[in-house]
Amino acid sequence: MDQWEKFYNFNRPHKSNGGLTPYEVFRAKMNINIQG
Repeated sequence: MDQWEKFYNFNRPHKSNGGLTPYEVFRAKMNINIQG
């Protein structure tokens, strides 16, 4: 289960995220919040 979760969050692009992984979306949001 741990391997699947890592793949899902860090390697698998998602259509709902514009082709980004959940981790990439999270990082982008964190950068906006830190700078803004």
